[in-house]
Amino acid sequence: MKSQLKQLVWGYFDSWWRPAVTTLIVLAAFTVTAIPHWKPTAILANGLLYVLGLSFLGILSAAILNLVRKRWAKGIINLFAMLGCGVATVVALGVLMFASMFGPSEDGFGKDIVIPPDMKVELPLDLRASTNSPVADGQGEALIASFATNGANRGDQEVSVDLPALDEFAGPNRAMLLRHLATSAKWFVTKERGETYAVRRCVVDGQWQTSLNGFYSASTFNKWGDQRFQFRIIIGPNGPVMSRPWQSKATLAKTSDRVVRLKAIDDKAFGQGVESYLVLRSKGAAVELFEQSPSHARPFTPLALQQIGGELQSVLSSPVARQRGFDPALMPSESIRTGGPEIHIANGIQGGIYFVYAYVNAGEPGFAYLKVFEATRNTPLSTSRVPEQTTEYLGWSDDAKEQFFYNVEMTVYEGDWGVYYPARFELWFVPDSGKPERKLVEKIFKIEGWQR
Repeated sequence: MKSQLKQLVWGYFDSWWRPAVTTLIVLAAFTVTAIPHWKPTAILANGLLYVLGLSFLGILSAAILNLVRKRWAKGIINLFAMLGCGVATVVALGVLMFASMFGPSEDGFGKDIVIPPDMKVELPLDLRASTNSPVADGQGEALIASFATNGANRGDQEVSVDLPALDEFAGPNRAMLLRHLATSAKWFVTKERGETYAVRRCVVDGQWQTSLNGFYSASTFNKWGDQRFQFRIIIGPNGPVMSRPWQSKATLAKTSDRVVRLKAIDDKAFGQGVESYLVLRSKGAAVELFEQSPSHARPFTPLALQQIGGELQSVLSSPVARQRGFDPALMPSESIRTGGPEIHIANGIQGGIYFVYAYVNAGEPGFAYLKVFEATRNTPLSTSRVPEQTTEYLGWSDDAKEQFFYNVEMTVYEGDWGVYYPARFELWFVPDSGKPERKLVEKIFKIEGWQR
């Protein structure tokens, strides 16, 4: 038995064709088992992937053995065979990637679901077609237009960080800052890794629109031609929020510094342009500004600081804000409505990605988040991601007729493009007081899942 096994092993490594044929057989088996989105075959495919790696080592070992033994023809054929198997593997992986992008869903979710005729189901909105009264954001337009002033000038990197209003929101005034930001549709206030912070929203397709990571680029706004830029604005009520990967490129400053020179660093790794990241500290809150464009000039950062300083000074100067906790007169359009609670969804950039819009009033401070269920069987959807993606601190008041803006971007992963089923969107509220969470509003929509 041992002699037969030894003979088999030596026959494998001594051959010019056996290692390559073995590799191709394993590659074919891996490809066939990886294409179906079925758990047992997926487990088998994972195992075959390791065997495929070992088979490449087998070809290399055979080539080395034959070359060492001066069997030049066999050794060279082994090397060319390994190259050919490598090309075949790249082609197979490309086929699998294409199949995963455009083939059937991994789970087949929703294909057997029939919407009951008596179920009240709404369709997602198309923002571009349904915006009758587009929202105006003059300051946002000015921020975006600032990139058009970019040039080759490197002397435009000094910025004023003299924001005395930022220092005033330490201590008791922190609550007023947080409530102002949570009430304003201009700001998306959320929590990440236990840290509460606000990200500047922008108007896209005539509506305030939250991005998943707070970044906005030229392509977001669909009207800036060949311009290239990207930005993000953050206010941290408790101080700086972001750390990695910004540490190496950040310009650290304090409001007492008055003027600082920004570090503008070329993104050589990905070729995205010139980046700067300003972290401005105060006695309490902090501002973080990311700016990226092809030029070393930095027109966006000083304008954003100027706008933030003016907004915060208006809050400090408002008797209404000090009395009520927020001043409706300082809120941009669509921040507050009169009426009852409501919720809508709008189509995102791909099927399964949605913007959720709601107006609610919980009557106390806290945050809201979404729960989504398949409506006919009450199956929870995307439970590991939806709550995290949809957490937002809300405006509130004692007047039950006042409803406050809520907007998030989220993804439902169950299902596939073109496979529609009813999903119930529930907006839940978690009070800061520690009282039990409660549902604020719900509605059923006809949706499709995001295709993996």
